[in-house]
Amino acid sequence: MRRALILTLSAFSLLACDGGLAKITGPSHEVIAFGGLEQELTITRNLEWDDSGEMMRLTSRIINRGDEPVTLRLAGCYLFLGTNIETKATFDRMAMPSCPGPPPGSDGTTTLAPGQASQSLSFIGGIEFPGRYKFRVRHVLDPELWAEIEVTAR
Repeated sequence: MRRALILTLSAFSLLACDGGLAKITGPSHEVIAFGGLEQELTITRNLEWDDSGEMMRLTSRIINRGDEPVTLRLAGCYLFLGTNIETKATFDRMAMPSCPGPPPGSDGTTTLAPGQASQSLSFIGGIEFPGRYKFRVRHVLDPELWAEIEVTAR
């Protein structure tokens, strides 16, 4: 019992000494192809809002690499945990940049010409614990497409 208590207190003191969130080790970048479409995912430190490097920004955009226009239904302004992002990472804090939103009456459907890219969508958050995390991201709602990216936080 005494040994278990000492180990528990030692682990707690290690966590308490750090006092901050886990920091991602560097940028991650993936491009996933779905036929003529590409989903470009990037994870970077969000130094724009947080100079400590504890906040990360996950960004997604869709690019039509085909020869024909493609009509898609895309997610709105942001990437939401549980809706557009699946991960085992937990977040101590999150932020959302401003977004004008879709035009009134819009269902999120857009047509991308060959070579055209969608608006970038973002998620900003601070990963609570160090580890290697996988993020599954859904930017295209119809047809439903999921892409994956990994990041290490220390």
